[in-house]
Amino acid sequence: MSLLLVLLFTLPQESPVHVWWEGESTTETNFSNGTWLSGNRLRNSHELSAGEWLNHTGDQGEEPLFAKYTVSVPKTGTYDLWTRKFWKHGPFKWRFGKEKWTYCGWDCGLADNYTFQENVCANWVNLGSVTLSEGEHPFEIQLTTKIGKKATACFDAFLLSGGPFVPRGKLKPGEKSGAAQTGYWAFEPSLDTFDSTPIDLRRLNEPTAGESGFIKRKKSQFLLGNGKPVRFWGVNAGGAVLEMDRSSLTYLARRLAKSGINIVRIHDKFFKEYADDLGEIDAKKLDQLHYFVSVLKKEGIYTKLSFYFPLWVNMKSEYGIPGYENSGNKRPFALLFFNKTFQESYRKWAKALLTTPNPYTALPLGQDPGVAIVELVNEDNYFFWTFSYDMIPPPQMKLLEIEFGTWLKKKYGSVERARKSWGGAHDPKDMPEAGRAVLHEAYSMTGKGHGMGAKHRRMSDQIRFFTEHQKAFFEETIQYFRKELKAKQLISCGNWKTADPRVLDGLERYTYTAGDVIDRHGYFGGKHDGPRASYSVSKGDTFTDRSGLTDPEELPIQINQVENYPHIISEIGWTNPNRFKAEF
Repeated sequence: MSLLLVLLFTLPQESPVHVWWEGESTTETNFSNGTWLSGNRLRNSHELSAGEWLNHTGDQGEEPLFAKYTVSVPKTGTYDLWTRKFWKHGPFKWRFGKEKWTYCGWDCGLADNYTFQENVCANWVNLGSVTLSEGEHPFEIQLTTKIGKKATACFDAFLLSGGPFVPRGKLKPGEKSGAAQTGYWAFEPSLDTFDSTPIDLRRLNEPTAGESGFIKRKKSQFLLGNGKPVRFWGVNAGGAVLEMDRSSLTYLARRLAKSGINIVRIHDKFFKEYADDLGEIDAKKLDQLHYFVSVLKKEGIYTKLSFYFPLWVNMKSEYGIPGYENSGNKRPFALLFFNKTFQESYRKWAKALLTTPNPYTALPLGQDPGVAIVELVNEDNYFFWTFSYDMIPPPQMKLLEIEFGTWLKKKYGSVERARKSWGGAHDPKDMPEAGRAVLHEAYSMTGKGHGMGAKHRRMSDQIRFFTEHQKAFFEETIQYFRKELKAKQLISCGNWKTADPRVLDGLERYTYTAGDVIDRHGYFGGKHDGPRASYSVSKGDTFTDRSGLTDPEELPIQINQVENYPHIISEIGWTNPNRFKAEF
């Protein structure tokens, strides 16, 4: 017991020099305040610093909304500037004195979150670093909302921190809440200084990730560059992580290494979301990626790079891919596998990501042995429920149906001969004379949906066509990565599930054998019904607690493994609400 106490006990740490001022404590402002967002109208307003914040709602007038403060700096130095504000609302610019304005836009990174009530929250945002002399300094913010647009903004507090800061709601640096449930003690560890301790697992990692060469595979094993077997224990880092300030990324890398993490899957989009050219890369995000990879590498942590997910792309007419402008769905499900124009944009992303020199390591990511795996596609395929005429617009489905017709011609001589070979199952929308055959939606590929006789024979051909077509895409893309981009990493093709695992999962995994690694995403949870069930738990929702002990066949770790391939689960979770989540 005494040894355990020695290991866990942390001496009080002196907080870095910091300056804190309240958002509502202005010397001058034209914010309206007194709105429905005021502290006295919010539930749980006690979680605002001093119980109130600077707030405004309404349309933007001709005069910019501003707030001015006087800030007393106790010591000359360089500080990180933070603000606790209402989510991403209220893009603004800030400055000390007459210095150049610095902007904080909609793309700001949210370092923490506290929700007061539905759709109202407060989040800490890092604004950058500033060097200030001892004494008083004027500080000013201005909203950058255009005239006539909605100007909703709230600022709870501002902070100048002379050292690392881990946001925790309204708490100031070094401050503890003392909050704990009855019968429990408050667990509020101080900022980790990484002093020597036996429970620091950093020693398990290499001094530098990739120091002996690229990660390799030998049958079902991963090997370090020196041939030593290695297993990976990792976490996911999404876009919000890449939006963190540099000191926080450095701290995070060291903290992960201390916890025994030796790989991080960086999962984010890197194209310019609002550009007319879909293939244009966001240089700022690429630089953040480069920095994060470099600090992970220094802590012996490898990277798995995931850069494409259909849900990240909102198809616009400017992209030159027709059909989406009149479609209720704007997400390019399955499009990457067959549309050449979309594939060109995808290859531009890959080229920029893998061939641009990293200024922090002097190596392009494709040549960096600290990058262990590159993932081609996240959660998309031909075999899931998203393969439907509601999701894929007619001009794009036409392209795929023509390819199916070409495949049938190669096998049978013509589409008409294929229809005769099936002995029926003639879809009235088939166009044999144009070499085009209709593709049936996901349900028809399931065990219940593919039917018997003629329909079964037709669906067998469609499923085989999809299997070969998807695998061919992976093979061609890998060739591009290897030959054109000179990428040396292991390749993970996909990770998704299918509309009927019993019938289709084996085929999905077979298409992944074009690459080096078999990946799978696994989530486990009970039924949850409600208008926002996919992302929120609201009053009136219904849900079912579910235990893996009663449904072991549904556990995400149940995988039919492909012989001679290493396997990973790059996303896993027990979905809330579920009172049995401790099983995770």
